[in-house]
Amino acid sequence: MLIKNGLVLNACKNNAIEEILDVEIDNNLIVAIGKNLPKQGHKTIIDATNQWVCPGFIDIHCHLRDLKQSASEDIESGTLTAASGGYTTLVSMANTNPAIDNIEILKEYISLIKTKSKIEVLPLASLTKNLAGHELVEINNLTKHGAIGFSDDGMPFTNRKLLFNALLLTKNLNTFILSHPEDKSLSEGAAINLGGKSFELGLDGIPNCSESGAIASEIEIVRETKSKIHFSHVSLASSINLIKSAKLAGLNITCDITPHHLVLNENDITNYSTSFKMNPPLRSLIDNQALINGIIDGTIDAIGTDHAPHNSSLKNCSLDSAAFGITGLETAMSLVYEKMYLSNLIDKLKLIALFTTNPAQILNIDRGQLKPGQIANLTVFNPDYNWTPKDCKTHSKSANTPFLNRKLRGKITTTIFNGKIVYNLDQVL
Repeated sequence: MLIKNGLVLNACKNNAIEEILDVEIDNNLIVAIGKNLPKQGHKTIIDATNQWVCPGFIDIHCHLRDLKQSASEDIESGTLTAASGGYTTLVSMANTNPAIDNIEILKEYISLIKTKSKIEVLPLASLTKNLAGHELVEINNLTKHGAIGFSDDGMPFTNRKLLFNALLLTKNLNTFILSHPEDKSLSEGAAINLGGKSFELGLDGIPNCSESGAIASEIEIVRETKSKIHFSHVSLASSINLIKSAKLAGLNITCDITPHHLVLNENDITNYSTSFKMNPPLRSLIDNQALINGIIDGTIDAIGTDHAPHNSSLKNCSLDSAAFGITGLETAMSLVYEKMYLSNLIDKLKLIALFTTNPAQILNIDRGQLKPGQIANLTVFNPDYNWTPKDCKTHSKSANTPFLNRKLRGKITTTIFNGKIVYNLDQVL
């Protein structure tokens, strides 16, 4: 395969590239990157003129469901959806049914990945048994059997002593803990952010301290254990300030934000629509600006979609009783591209780093860059393509997103995984 005349973007600091080049692929490897590479002998030639050629995107936080939740999503539909969004590597959450809290369930899930996945899926295991927060899982054994990390996402940590012990255990392993920072005692029963919109709609609200208080507490545990933690879907100005201070103090802390928290706020919630219900909730305009600033100054490391598909029965109900979460794999790049790049807030390489090199570094995996000898995971992005997400065109089993029928700029045109085309502009191959 030969990709011709694309703007090659490689955000790796010691090998940064922003140049119109060709990329040659043989079997599953990149074998050459250069100008005017010969076309002879290639079965497939992709003309990437006026398009960006990037490393395959990495999503550090998504839900692929499957097992007993396959009506909402399964590994096949979820990875097809991811491919259409430019992703070649996904980190899947462990709050499946049953939860991935033991070696047998982990092996079953990995078997499903091998038979159904169209791209790379790296599974997390839960941190506590049955996500109940009372007893740690077998961290060492689950790591040996393929869990890339640990999280009770969906049921945030409540027992600080368990988290303290878990951070000590993971400290010397090639693994990490992903935190869903939330104090359930403050957020339980609420549907949206505590503020003007919750008062207007007459709904219980989730206070800011539910997230920022959890982050403050967990930062202090990291400080004492000298270990590593990753905060996912951070949504508040106060949270960003805490993380920034912790990083300046030299603590091993990383974080991601979602595209929807970057581009939407509580004022966008309309007519009690459940498509705007997610956890953490949409916050204020002030928080929006803090997330923008956090990307610009480097406090925020990565974009995580928190892709959370739900069967329609869990969303076609009242806002206060609907399930939390929206889908996000297909629209992520377009939304961040519009918000951050087209507004001249960051350059191309900083944008691409949020989807590639930065999450690869957090996960400590050899992905997220383009160079000869690297596995051929690539994404081709047309920055001038205008499109509109439609529920009839999504590859996901679910369409619970506030971005349906919203005009977007920039579209993935080709996704290549392991040297093979897995997506080509609205046609999965």
